[in-house]
Amino acid sequence: MATKTIAVATLSTQNWITDANAKFDTLMGHFISSDYNQSEIYQGNIANLQRIIEQNQQDPPTCAQAIQNTLSVYLGRYYPEGVRVSCSFQLLDEKESASKVKYTLIINFKEAGVEYNAQRVLDSIRGRFAIITEANNA
Repeated sequence: MATKTIAVATLSTQNWITDANAKFDTLMGHFISSDYNQSEIYQGNIANLQRIIEQNQQDPPTCAQAIQNTLSVYLGRYYPEGVRVSCSFQLLDEKESASKVKYTLIINFKEAGVEYNAQRVLDSIRGRFAIITEANNA
């Protein structure tokens, strides 16, 4: 029995996104750009990267675990056939403790029986999200 695809709504001309890769990119964009306080109804339940980094800026292992857990739950809502998220970190400036951190995400998800893989690298500077890039099979 095939699992029904869960679409992502947009406020653009794209309307509902059902393509697995486009949906993933949109969801990652939401994770990065959402505001923790953007909803009164869902207060505390908004998946927000910046909030995670702010709360754990001096503890990269805890931050990596929180990113992994939050993304697993968030993406799992849209890919019920399965999501696996792995997040590791690397300190880029040992002299200044956790002022510059690179987080590497390896994300596997399944939709309509097809498995997809994505890798993203997040950079954090002084407790603020700086940039996300797509990794090339690193």
